[in-house]
Amino acid sequence: MADKYGAEDWSKYRPNVPRETLFDLAELAARLGSPVTYDRRGSAMFMDGFEGTLNSVRVTELAGVAIAQLDQTRAFRGHQCVSVFVASNSGSRVLVEKTLPLYAINNIGIEFHWAQGTGLTRFFIFVDYFAGASQWRGEIEIDITNNVINYRESPGVYVELVTASFSDPRPGQWYAAKLVVDTNSQEYVRFIHNNIETSLAGISLSESAFASDPGVTLGVSNTKNDIDDQTFYIDDMILTSDES
Repeated sequence: MADKYGAEDWSKYRPNVPRETLFDLAELAARLGSPVTYDRRGSAMFMDGFEGTLNSVRVTELAGVAIAQLDQTRAFRGHQCVSVFVASNSGSRVLVEKTLPLYAINNIGIEFHWAQGTGLTRFFIFVDYFAGASQWRGEIEIDITNNVINYRESPGVYVELVTASFSDPRPGQWYAAKLVVDTNSQEYVRFIHNNIETSLAGISLSESAFASDPGVTLGVSNTKNDIDDQTFYIDDMILTSDES
C-alpha cells in the first residue's frame, strides 16, 4: 500500500515523488539560520553563507587599495565569511552587493551578520533601486567611532537614528543587522540591530545617482576617509521581499 507521497509502506526510504520543493528548503534554511532571529518576516529571495565562492554577489573595488575576499579565520558559522579591507587611501571603497529584478518586489530587506576587524570606523548598508527615471536610495551608516546608527536623509546628510554600543574588535564578537524599505512608497520601514527594532516609518528615501542598474541592488559598502587601514567581516546574507 502506498502512502500519500507515493511510496510503498515497505519502501519508506525510496519516496516516488518530491516531498518538498527547492524553494521550500531554501526558505527553511534561511529562516533557521536567519541572522535576525527577532524578525523573520518576508519571503527569502536570496541567501548566501559564502561557503563556496563570491560568484553569487557582485564585488566592486574602487580607488586605492580595496579588497573583498573569502576569509576562513572569522566565520560566524561554517568555514568562510567575507573579509572587507580598505587601505588608508582617501576615497577607497568596497561594495558587496546583489541586484534583483524590480518587478513583483515590494517591502524589501537585507540582513546579515557582521563583525569588526582592525581599525573599523564606519560602514554602510544600502538599498538602491532604479525604476524608469526614478532613482532612490535607502542607507544606514554604522558609525563605530561615535557609537551611533544613522540613516541617510539626503545625499551627504545622515541623521542619528539610535545610539549603539560597539565593543572592541575581538574574535567571536558578531552582530546582526536588517534594513527594510518600501519601494512602492519610497520610504524606509525599519532597521533592526542585534534584534532591537527601530521604526523608520514615514521617512522618505532620498534620490540617488548610485542606482544605475534597472532593478533593486542591496548590499554593504565601506568608504575610507580616515587614517588607518580598516577591516570588517560579513556572513549569512539574506535578501527578502513582501516584508509586512
